[in-house]
Amino acid sequence: MHNRLPRHIILLLSILICGNSIAQTPVRKPDKIFKIDQTSLEVLIEEVNKTDIAYKKLNDPKGPLYAIPKKEVWKIVWNNGDVEEVNPPVTATAKARKPTDLIVTKKKEADEKFWDKSGLYAGPKVGVGLSFMPKSGGLIEGTEPAYSGGIAIGLHKKALGVQIQALYTQVGYGVSVPIGTAGEVTSIKGTQSQLLLPLTIMTSQKAGPLRIGVSVGAFGLMQIGNGGLKVSDANGSSTVKNCDTCSDKGLGFGLTGGIGVTISEGPRHAVFINADWYYNLGENKDYKPGETSVNTHLGLLSAGVLFHFPGGH
Repeated sequence: MHNRLPRHIILLLSILICGNSIAQTPVRKPDKIFKIDQTSLEVLIEEVNKTDIAYKKLNDPKGPLYAIPKKEVWKIVWNNGDVEEVNPPVTATAKARKPTDLIVTKKKEADEKFWDKSGLYAGPKVGVGLSFMPKSGGLIEGTEPAYSGGIAIGLHKKALGVQIQALYTQVGYGVSVPIGTAGEVTSIKGTQSQLLLPLTIMTSQKAGPLRIGVSVGAFGLMQIGNGGLKVSDANGSSTVKNCDTCSDKGLGFGLTGGIGVTISEGPRHAVFINADWYYNLGENKDYKPGETSVNTHLGLLSAGVLFHFPGGH
C-alpha cells in the first residue's frame, strides 16, 4: 500500500499537467478566401501552389483536404491580417483597352456603309436623257437627245446632305420651218453645249439591300462653246451653221428635283443611279436661228460613283 501511493500521485500529476498544456494551446484563427464571384470562405489554408489553394474546413481541422482553383480566387486574407491578391479585378480603363474591344470597334467601323458616315465626298457621273422644247420663239414642241458628264461634290451627315455638281451637257432641239422657205429647207436641227450647275439638298433612306434618296434644289445654266444648226433641204444636202456670237450667252436658271438609288455601298464608296428633272425658267420668245442660245427643260438618267475624302467618320 505504501509503495502504490507514489504511482497514483505521479499519474494524477501527469493528467493535470497534460490537461493544463492542452488548455493553454491557442486555437488557430481562420483564413479568408474571397472569390471572383463575390462569395467568400472561412477555412484553414494548408498550401498554395501554382494552380490551387488547399484548405481544411474550419469545423473539421483534422479532416480531408479540399482545393479551389486559383483562377476563381480574387484574394486571400490570412489570419494575421495580411492580404494576398491572386487575381486583381480588371478596372474599367483596362477593359476599354482590351485587344478584343479594339477588334470589335474596328469591325463596327468596317461594317459602316458610305451613307452611314459623315463628311465630304466627290465623284464622277455621266448621263443620257431628253431635252424638252417649249413651244415658243419658232422652236418645235417635242424632244431631242441630251447627254451629260461631270462631277458631284457634297457634304453629308448621316442621311442628310447638300451637293453641288458641274455638268457639261449637250442638248438637241428642232426649229420650225415655214412653208415656202427659200431653198426648200425641210428641217433644221440644233445642238447646244452648256454648263449645268445644280445645287441640291438630299436625304436618303435604307430600303433592304438598296438605299433610296430624293433631292430638290435649283440650278444655273450657261452656254459654253458654239452652238450649231444642221439644215436639210429637199435634195438631202445639209450645211452646219455655227453660232459664233450668240447674243444671249448669259446665265439662265431653273428648279430641279430627282430620285436616286444607291446600288452598291461600301465604307468609302457608293455606286448610284439618278433620275433628275431640270425645269428651265427662261423663255425663247426672241429666238433667232444661229444667233440665240436656247432654254430647254431637261430629263437625265445618270450613273456614277462617289468617294469619301479621308477623315470621314
